Amino acid sequence: TGGAERTIEIAERFICAHDIKELSRLHWFYDWLAVLANNSPRSALTVCEELIDKIDGSGRPCFIGHQKGLVSAVIRILREADEMDDLTFIRRAIDLQDRLMRLNLVDILQVLEEAGRE
Repeated sequence: TGGAERTIEIAERFICAHDIKELSRLHWFYDWLAVLANNSPRSALTVCEELIDKIDGSGRPCFIGHQKGLVSAVIRILREADEMDDLTFIRRAIDLQDRLMRLNLVDILQVLEEAGRE
């Protein structure tokens, strides 16, 4: 939908406009990401991918100070992937999980435990 595309475009521009250090400290952004994931897991997945691309591309270690929102978003994305038959979405969600683990951005064990709960 047009609204989802516009949301993604605005989020991508926002991510591009900030450096990694700034992005790691913007608590409200991760809270917004969790809300987006509840309303549109597919859009949230795209935004998370953009965020991880930026962090990964920086080549610098990054610690996200407010992991709760990001963890909530990832859990919602993984639950959505578990419920659908869209193989592309499922692969992207698993790739996101793997990249988060590799970059050590969130406590991935917490994510997996919470994603397994209903």
